[in-house]
Amino acid sequence: KEAASWPRLLKGKTAPKNLGVWRDMKEQWDKELKKFNSAGKKKSAPKKEPEPAPAPAKAEALVKPSTKGKSRRKRKAEDDDADDDEALDREVELVSDCPKSTYSGTAVAELCVKTWDDVVRNPRVKGRRWLVEFYSSQGDGNPKVMKTLMPVWRRLADMLPSMVPRGRVGAVDCGADREFCRQVGVASVKLPQVWRFTSGGLGEPYSGSLSDATMEDFAAFGGEAATGASEHAAEL
Repeated sequence: KEAASWPRLLKGKTAPKNLGVWRDMKEQWDKELKKFNSAGKKKSAPKKEPEPAPAPAKAEALVKPSTKGKSRRKRKAEDDDADDDEALDREVELVSDCPKSTYSGTAVAELCVKTWDDVVRNPRVKGRRWLVEFYSSQGDGNPKVMKTLMPVWRRLADMLPSMVPRGRVGAVDCGADREFCRQVGVASVKLPQVWRFTSGGLGEPYSGSLSDATMEDFAAFGGEAATGASEHAAEL
C-alpha cells in the first residue's frame, strides 16, 4: 500500500480531512524552517579576519638645530673661566710675596717691584685695570692727605671690582722703595699720588684733588679708556 502524502492527496478529486490545519501547519513550519536555515548559515559562515589598520604615514624627520656650535662655545667659555680662576690664584700668590705695610689686612693689594711685571705691567688676569695709590709710610709727601685718602681707598678696594670690570685697587709704599717709585715716575715729595694702569703696564696719574675726590670719582677714572701712556712705565 502506498503511504499517503498531502501533495498527492491534494491532486485527487476528494479533499482530505483537516486540510485547513495542514495548510496552517505547513505555512508555520515553512517560516520556522527558513529561520532555522538562516540561523545555520550565519553560524557556519566563516568569520572575516579584521583588516589590518593602515600603517601610519612616516612622520618627516624633524630637523634639529645643530648643537655642535653651542657645545664648542660652551667648552670655550668653560676653558676661559678655568684660565681666569688660575690667573686670579696666581695673582694672589704673587701679591702675597710683597712686604706688608699700611694696608695689611684689607682688600687693597700691596704691590712691590718684585711682582710688578707679572701683576701690573703684564697681568696674568686678562683685561685687568689697576688703581694704585703711591704713598709713604715714612712721612714723605703730605701725610694729612694720605690720612684723608686712606679710608676712601679701603672702601674703594671693596667696591671697584663690581663698578669697573676687572678693576682692582692696589698701593705701593714708596717709603720702602723710593727707587722703584722714581722709575714709575712718582716723586717722593709729591706723595700721595693715584695712578691708573691698564694691561701693558701703561700708567696715567689722576689729575684731580685727592683731598676732595670721592670713591665714585676714582671709580670713574679707573673705568675710563686709557688716553695716553706714561713714558716712565716703559722704562721699567
